[in-house]
Amino acid sequence: QSLATNSSSTILVSPNHLTFDFDSGDARFAGKYSVGDRVQLIESSQSVPGKVIRVQLTKEQGFYAPLTKSGTIVVNGE
Repeated sequence: QSLATNSSSTILVSPNHLTFDFDSGDARFAGKYSVGDRVQLIESSQSVPGKVIRVQLTKEQGFYAPLTKSGTIVVNGE
């Protein structure tokens, strides 16, 4: 699945990836986002909103949705 945002970022994730809703700060499955929702992005080590402008189902290889016991992880510094 891809979530295109107004910040020129496109997030490629499985629908079962947990991401963070920018407004509530709550963890949310990527498959639950709709156009107009705001997802939390990290740019230059800062949390910024990314307004979802397009949700598209895609078929990709190699995406994993890890769950940790102790909290969250950041991948590739983003």
